Amino acid sequence: MPRSTTVTGGRAATTGVIRGRFALSVGRPDTEPPSGFRWVGLSEVARLESGHTPSRQAPQYWGGDVPWIGIRDATENHGRILASTHENVTELGIANSSARILPAGTVCLSRTASVGYVVMMATPMATSQDFVNWVCGPELVPRYLMYVLMAEQASIRRFAHGTTHQTMYYPEAKALHICLPDKRRQGAIAEILGALDDKIAANRRTTDLLTAELSATWRQYFADEEHDVWLSVPIGQLATVVGGTTPRTNDASFWDGDIAWATPKDLSRLSSVALLDTGRHITRRGLEQISSGLLPVGTVLLSSRAPVGYLAIAETPVAVNQGFIALIPGERVSSLFLWQWLVHHLEDVKARANGTTFLEVSKRSFRPIPVAIPAGNGIRSWTEKAAPAYRLIVSLERETGLLGQLRDTLLPKLLVGAMGVSTGEDLDKVEV
Repeated sequence: MPRSTTVTGGRAATTGVIRGRFALSVGRPDTEPPSGFRWVGLSEVARLESGHTPSRQAPQYWGGDVPWIGIRDATENHGRILASTHENVTELGIANSSARILPAGTVCLSRTASVGYVVMMATPMATSQDFVNWVCGPELVPRYLMYVLMAEQASIRRFAHGTTHQTMYYPEAKALHICLPDKRRQGAIAEILGALDDKIAANRRTTDLLTAELSATWRQYFADEEHDVWLSVPIGQLATVVGGTTPRTNDASFWDGDIAWATPKDLSRLSSVALLDTGRHITRRGLEQISSGLLPVGTVLLSSRAPVGYLAIAETPVAVNQGFIALIPGERVSSLFLWQWLVHHLEDVKARANGTTFLEVSKRSFRPIPVAIPAGNGIRSWTEKAAPAYRLIVSLERETGLLGQLRDTLLPKLLVGAMGVSTGEDLDKVEV
C-alpha cells in the first residue's frame, strides 16, 4: 500500500509473540487462521501514527477548529465513531507540536493511562500522545479494525506493561498482527455489527433529546412567576438521605451474588440518567455489610466524592458504596423532581465539598441545603407530565443494553469465522 513516512519514535517492533483471544497478536502466531482468513502485520495494511499534546502554556494553541482526542473522549465513547471532542486545538498548535491532523476513518487506540479504548474519527482530527492511530489502507475496512480492537480489549491490556502505569509501547504496536478475511467479508461483518451500533447511537441521541426536554420543562414549570407561594424546605426533610459501604473485598462470600452494588464509576459510564445495572454484584451476606441496605427503585444517586456530581435514578434495587449520597424521595417530592433539582443546583452542592485528600460532600452538610418548592400540587403535576418521557428513556436504555449484548455475542464469532455472512447485496443475512 502507498505509505508516507511517519516518525513514531522509539525502538523497532518487538520480535516476541503474545497471542490475543480472537484476531489480534503481538507478532505472527504459529496457529493456523480460520478458513478464508490470513494473518498479516497490521502496519502492512494500515499506517501507524502517533499523537501529541500542544503546549498548555500557549493559550493560542487551544480552542481552535481542530478536534483533538484525549483519553476522556475515548473512555466516554468506546467503540463509537467520534464526531466531536472535549477539546479543540488550533492550526498553530498543530504546527508547533508533533501532533498531526489525521483523516476521517482513522482508528485510535488508547495506549496509556486507560489502555484499550478505541474510537474512529468521523472527521479529520488530531490526538494526544496517549494513542496509537491507524490510517487504514485499501485492504482494511476501518470499522472492521475498530471491532477487532474492541473484541481484543482484554488482550491489549495484556500487551501493555510498565511499573508506574500500564502502557502499550510502540515496539508492541508495531508488531501487531491481525487475522483478516477478504475486504468484502470485512465489510459485511462491519455492516452487521455497525447496524446494531447505529441503532444504539440513535437511541442515545433520542435519550439526549428527551433529557434536554425534561430539563427545559423543569426550568419553565418551576420558574418563580409560575407559582404564587413558595416554601423553603431542607432537602433532608424532603428525602431520606443515606450513604453506603464497601464489603470487605478479601471475603469471597460477600461478592459475585445477584444484588447490584454501585460505585461512582457505574454512573460515569451511563449514557442517560437511568441506572439499570452495575459492574459488580454482592451476595446477601455482603448486603448485610452495607449501612444503607438495599435501596428501592426510584432512589436518586449522587456521587459525593471522586468526583462530586454524577447523577442517576436507580431502575433496579441497588446497594451503594461510600462514594454516594442516596436520596429516597418522601411524599412531597418525586424522583424526577429531585433529579432535576440536583441537575440545576449542582454547583451549589459542589460548593459544600471539603476535604484534604479529596473533596467530598458529607451527608451532614448536604441535608440542610434549602430547596424551594411550590405550595400545592405543582410537583405532582409536573411529574405526571414528565413521567412518559422518562419512561421512554428507560425503555430505550433497556433496548440499548440488549443490542449491546447481541453485538458483543456476535462480535467474537464473526471475527474467528464461527459464523458465516453474506458478502453479496443482502448483508442482513447472517448464516449460522
